[in-house]
Amino acid sequence: MSIEIARCLTQATSVSEAVIADARRSLEIPPVVAHWLFGRWDVAYIARHGPWGAEASSPPLQWMDGDSTELLGCRDQVAVATGLVAPTNNSDTAQGAVGVPWMESVDSARLDYRFMDLAAQLKQCINSAGYSVNASADGGGVVIESGWTDEQQQRAFLAEAQCSDDMAYVQQVGDIAAEYRLRYIGQHQAELIEAKRVADARVAKATEVLRGAGVL
Repeated sequence: MSIEIARCLTQATSVSEAVIADARRSLEIPPVVAHWLFGRWDVAYIARHGPWGAEASSPPLQWMDGDSTELLGCRDQVAVATGLVAPTNNSDTAQGAVGVPWMESVDSARLDYRFMDLAAQLKQCINSAGYSVNASADGGGVVIESGWTDEQQQRAFLAEAQCSDDMAYVQQVGDIAAEYRLRYIGQHQAELIEAKRVADARVAKATEVLRGAGVL
């Protein structure tokens, strides 16, 4: 995506070494901890990358430094021409077909008595480590007090992750959510098959662009 937008901005078929370096770097960025919906887990990852993940401290892509209006215009132009993403003024039906059941399954899981029992166990562990826990409606997890240093926050998140890891919390609540997700899949197979077709086409196009630019 960044390569095609850079081409749009410069009106050239070739791209600079900086853009290629950006593309290569973005492919190496590990998953972001903040994207995990069931609290902090994986102590080793947080100890290495911090509570917000490696991407949080990564420098922005070169093409993001330009005029925002021009960037959005090029993004939409690339979206229409390549199909890599949906235009900014349209909803991404392929992403929605996957995102909706994911979020609905998470919401349903949070109301499941098994989830509530696991959340209570996690809360007890975090409390025993000396920390307060947010309400379930706020996502649960350790409370970060105002004025805490980065080091204090890191210790709190590590305590939460350790409790989660010790009881395989994320795996267990994820399995509960998966049960609800399977029900949705059984009722919406046609939409999900189409979403996969669109996703496969985007991956193929992105691979073609990366190989053409010498990134892969």
